[in-house]
Amino acid sequence: YSFQDTKTPVKTAAASMLLHVILCLLLMYPMGISGLALATAISSYLNLAILAYILRKKIGALGIHKIIKTILKTAASAALSSISAYFLCRELPLNIYLSVFISIFAAVFIFITASKILKSEELEICLNALKRQLKAKN
Repeated sequence: YSFQDTKTPVKTAAASMLLHVILCLLLMYPMGISGLALATAISSYLNLAILAYILRKKIGALGIHKIIKTILKTAASAALSSISAYFLCRELPLNIYLSVFISIFAAVFIFITASKILKSEELEICLNALKRQLKAKN
């Protein structure tokens, strides 16, 4: 859109949708619902890869190393918080609603803490924006 090119994303989306339908038909019988999920993931990643390739040709380097570094930091923080929430919810001797509430709160805390330890730039951007919003309301 910002390049005044609406045809390219539509073409890549159409190709991805076609691939999605084909993969769904191929994978749903041997893998069941997991096959449908896999088909969706593959076609979505293909759409992303094609659009990223086209964008790179138009504007040059995209800073892929920084993007991968960010993805890895976020994935590590998310994995740590998810695993912690899972085990905390399972082991708390409380009713399920309270256990889930506490587990979610703990997961958010762990995610933010892990992101801070890993020095996530995006977390700092989000926290600074939140601080600005809170100051503007006061």
